[in-house]
Amino acid sequence: MKLHTCKITVVCMLVVAFACGAAYGVTWETGAKLGMNSAKMIGDPVSAFVAGEEGDLAGSVSDYSLGFVGGAYLKANFSDFFGIQAEVQYIQMGGEGPVEGTAVLERPNQNPQLAEFEGTLTLHLDYIEMPVLAVFSFNADEEGRLKLRAFFGPTFSYGALAEVQLKGQASFEEPDTTDEIVDVDETRDADAIIEDYQIGGVLGFSASYAFDKIDLLLDARWGRGFTTIDNTAAGEHDSYNSGISLQVGIGIPFGS
Repeated sequence: MKLHTCKITVVCMLVVAFACGAAYGVTWETGAKLGMNSAKMIGDPVSAFVAGEEGDLAGSVSDYSLGFVGGAYLKANFSDFFGIQAEVQYIQMGGEGPVEGTAVLERPNQNPQLAEFEGTLTLHLDYIEMPVLAVFSFNADEEGRLKLRAFFGPTFSYGALAEVQLKGQASFEEPDTTDEIVDVDETRDADAIIEDYQIGGVLGFSASYAFDKIDLLLDARWGRGFTTIDNTAAGEHDSYNSGISLQVGIGIPFGS
């Protein structure tokens, strides 16, 4: 229901913005960007609920992890100073960090069982993200070729991938023998515990230089989720995505 409401909100905002643009003869710009996103989790420790009902991992998955970000945009310039930009991009979020405790893990040629684990937990979260941004532009040279921009706005994201990776060492109890220590590098699906949608916000700056037919772009932004990623039955953990991204791209101005 919330996801349906988000989609309706985005569509309504875009329809109003670009209908006004058509009515008042704005100029347009489209383009594509790609780059890297440095993501981390903030809020409650993610390890508290990714271990499952039988596990009990302690630690903070709050270190940065690098991922890809890229997509396309369409911008309506209502004046030389103000415009509205709609984007669709694929962005990799999540985080990593050291954890220890118990978790249900696989072992060679045997069924998964509870074991003592110490190592690194990495949360891989990929989203299709739709930012809707208010953009403010400033000329940085006399010819107006170099422009600096500040922007902010909401983001609406839908999950494309959710995985948990545990990498380290696990100690499995063996009856009447010394515990068996096994190197672990296990990736498991996390769709059941991660919300498939996210509402967030973004704030950033960009610079562009205009050539005859295209603009070269450099975009830096910070974003974070406002809705928790926790989709467990208890749903009691306030854990959020955040990230800093740097992208380069090209823009193509056209018509009015």
